[in-house]
Amino acid sequence: PTVLRIYATGVANIGSGPITVRIRDSIINASSAPVIVEPGIYTFDFALPPGLARAGDQPVVIIVNGGTVTFSSRLDDTTSFVFIL
Repeated sequence: PTVLRIYATGVANIGSGPITVRIRDSIINASSAPVIVEPGIYTFDFALPPGLARAGDQPVVIIVNGGTVTFSSRLDDTTSFVFIL
């Protein structure tokens, strides 16, 4: 499977809450815990599901569950996009 790595800020001290990524309508769990690369900058990996093969230009939204509150990176129309071949 294709594995993508995302660099993110604002995910420190989230505890055991899961990080998920939404691409189009697919919710994908991160396959690694956030790893700090510099102060305040973290990376995590996730595998693309086969259903996204040749999906083209798609929005990428990061979703973090911080206990009783869920945070999303951005709305679809202002978020970053990835072009999937």
